[in-house]
Amino acid sequence: MTTRRAPPAARPRAAIPAEHALRRSLKTRHLALLSALAEHGSLRRAADALAISQPAATKTLSQLEALLGVPLFERQPRGLAFTAFGRVMTRRAQIVLHEIDSARAELAAVAAGATGKLAIGALIGAVPRLLSTALARLLDAQPRIEVSVLADTSATLLPLLQSGRLDIVVGRVPDETQLSGLAFEPLIDETIDVVARPDHPLLRAAPRPRAAGARRSNQAAMLTALSQQTWVMYPAGTILRSSVDAAFRNAGAMPPVRVIETPSTLLATALVQQTDMVAMLPGDVASHYEATRRVVRVPVPLRISAGALGIVDVGERPRAPVVDALIAQLRAVARELGS
Repeated sequence: MTTRRAPPAARPRAAIPAEHALRRSLKTRHLALLSALAEHGSLRRAADALAISQPAATKTLSQLEALLGVPLFERQPRGLAFTAFGRVMTRRAQIVLHEIDSARAELAAVAAGATGKLAIGALIGAVPRLLSTALARLLDAQPRIEVSVLADTSATLLPLLQSGRLDIVVGRVPDETQLSGLAFEPLIDETIDVVARPDHPLLRAAPRPRAAGARRSNQAAMLTALSQQTWVMYPAGTILRSSVDAAFRNAGAMPPVRVIETPSTLLATALVQQTDMVAMLPGDVASHYEATRRVVRVPVPLRISAGALGIVDVGERPRAPVVDALIAQLRAVARELGS
């Protein structure tokens, strides 16, 4: 006779409070404590950062868990560990606190005579033509806007966008896993160029072979020479770096081995100017530096594309009018660049 096991008891559903109850009872001190716990890692250090006693912090945390009806932390021998509820609530708390900070900064800017405040994140490839042109037009139309721009990698910019520190990012989303809560609107395709100093040995004139076999041999020799150079490249794992490595492999050659990794185009161009190194740069950035005669583009037998650049924002977050105005300018410039 077989005995059938009873199915495991269903896990009780969390008693999440109604919206009106949460709005009435949730306080900024609750949110500040969650943010401090995430930043400092312990209740004692969080209490110190907020200039309150540890018993007061413990009481505030207990009040918040009772209000939400779910456990935010697990008590462990080494301290507190976030539950899934705690991770969600902490992320939202940080967004709300940043919105409060942004509201205060925007009020101060308006009080000082500005007509809006705009925090922009941008990949460097979007700066020379797309963003700079759109921003110049926006400031021409609304000269009293207060603007800050952070140029960095997606890995740095997207978390800042999600937390509310940035209003918009002009760049890309590396993969679908990072699209959580984000909306992406592609605008232009980004290419990658290889640059060197104007008198680099790779650029010495050579007769162009006419026969197909000779051309293939010349291309193979060029790829071999390129792979043996010391390169200045974006860090491993970035879209630009992966695109270059894939282009070498698709052409039947090994990617470069001697590599200096940096996201800084200033360092890349400085090294290229002073040495026999070559560097990878977004196409518009390469054109910008080539126009100053600091570097020249190396004609390489590679097809290198990094995909689309565009507008990344938080889909569920209301946008300020100044953000919509910038987006309109970005779309207009993208249409002109594509025509």
